[in-house]
Amino acid sequence: MFAFVSCPRRTSNLVATVLCCVAVSLGAEGNQMDSWYRPATRSPAGSISSLRLHVDFEPVQPDKLASVETLLKAHSLVEIDSATVQLLTGKQLPITGEQRRYLVRSLHFAAHGEYTVERDQSWLRIHHRSLGFDAPIIRQGMVVLLTDRPTDVFVSCSMAR
Repeated sequence: MFAFVSCPRRTSNLVATVLCCVAVSLGAEGNQMDSWYRPATRSPAGSISSLRLHVDFEPVQPDKLASVETLLKAHSLVEIDSATVQLLTGKQLPITGEQRRYLVRSLHFAAHGEYTVERDQSWLRIHHRSLGFDAPIIRQGMVVLLTDRPTDVFVSCSMAR
């Protein structure tokens, strides 16, 4: 889907570029967005650099989608044990201190990209950004190691052309 906007001549080049040609890709299904998609609706309080914490994570193997769908049917984040981590990721993820293992929802376009997983004291945000054209959105499970359970989980993905 493309949207073209007419811009006045006095607009700066950067603003004109952004406003005059906006291309949005929502996957092969057009305007259909996955029910797991839940972008952040607010910013954290305080400075971004002081609140964003690194989160250790491991994507679930693609052939384990049925297990992920079952475990995450009612909640976007569930605590799991080490045997489930091994089953879903094919790896042991050792924990340190008071860390716990959680399975969380995530999404990505079927295109080359990377995940950003970040949190502050109350929320966890998982975002996948990629490059491509008209790729479908795919549900993906993610195992994250956290010291405490977040109150909000935000899941989003984006694609640049």
